[in-house]
Amino acid sequence: MCAPLVVREARAEPPRVRVVYAGDTDPAVRQATTRLEAELVAAGFAFDIEEIPATGPHGEVESGDSTTFASIAILRSGSQTVADVRVVDPISGKTLNGRVDAGLEPGPTPARTLAIRAVELLRASLLEVGLRPREELEVRPELNAVPIDVAGSTEATAARRHAMTGWSVAVAAATSLTAGFGPTIGPSGWVSRSVGAGWVVGIRWVGPTFGPELRSPVASADVRQMIALAEVRFAYGTARVAPLMALGLGAADTLAIGHAAPPFQAHTAGGLSAVVHASLGLHVRLVARLGIVLETGALVLNPVRPVRIAGEAVGNTSPVSWLSSLGLVTSFD
Repeated sequence: MCAPLVVREARAEPPRVRVVYAGDTDPAVRQATTRLEAELVAAGFAFDIEEIPATGPHGEVESGDSTTFASIAILRSGSQTVADVRVVDPISGKTLNGRVDAGLEPGPTPARTLAIRAVELLRASLLEVGLRPREELEVRPELNAVPIDVAGSTEATAARRHAMTGWSVAVAAATSLTAGFGPTIGPSGWVSRSVGAGWVVGIRWVGPTFGPELRSPVASADVRQMIALAEVRFAYGTARVAPLMALGLGAADTLAIGHAAPPFQAHTAGGLSAVVHASLGLHVRLVARLGIVLETGALVLNPVRPVRIAGEAVGNTSPVSWLSSLGLVTSFD
């Protein structure tokens, strides 16, 4: 009695899934589809694959036949590649639908991440269909809702992004407070690249900064500073207002231009200092890719660069000063 059952089980075909991908020449969609095929085979599923035009109707992406119990559609949603998973309940005829994306994975890994998440969602949907009673499926028709508003879905995905994704460029006004020099002000900006969920690396510059004129009884001097930093930033969370932390290493160029009446002569002097900068701030998202950044933090310089006029010290860049900035930042892929 057991032998026919064993033979029948051995000859049973694996569950079959219909894979549909949209986009005739989209390399990201094709890469995600290839990875999905490998993950389905590894998970023990058989599949039928079909390509449709990227401009095809959404209903065509989700259509299936009697030989498949589930379908996975790989398509574009804004700047991301996503997978729509659809599982049919054989008892009630109702369907379970879900969407997954690769999140903020950098480099070549988004395709693999998307494929793994799609198969995990497929397995979870199969378990949910198998365990839930028919009555519960019938009283929850909202599970049949299919996301057909691509623009709305893209907007929701953008709202969940971290403060800065892809490349970011910022333009700001900076002010520093240095012992002996007083408050200074100047332009600032940075260019950065996202390397993970919330993590950003980039280059920042500040200056030239201008401040009050330094004076002695016999002469005066103007002091300017230029600062260049290599920074690592972390933006915490995906809320509209996100805290920021930054740590930077670089150099500062201090330039003093002296002015004097005869018999003294005008003189220019400058010097480089190593710089360590640590700051805290906030990123306030205005729209999907544009925000305001407010930062303030300590600036440590070594060596210090004192300014002397006719042998008299009139200003000194103390080892620790304060640097703050306010500006606009925009991100793009």
